[in-house]
Amino acid sequence: KVVAKDEVHLYRGLGRGGEYFGVLYGRFADRKNARQALASLPAALAVNRPIFRTIGGIRQEIRPY
Repeated sequence: KVVAKDEVHLYRGLGRGGEYFGVLYGRFADRKNARQALASLPAALAVNRPIFRTIGGIRQEIRPY
């Protein structure tokens, strides 16, 4: 209810602690816009301590299925 559903994306990855699911929000033209969106997230989402990620970094973690 806080963000647009069509801007939320789920992916499965493999990290140091094993398999996990990541949630992505939005598509941004550049890092500056992405960081601004992160800083302006509602408190209900910011409490989960979201972080800025690049697609390149995420692709390195995604396990092919």
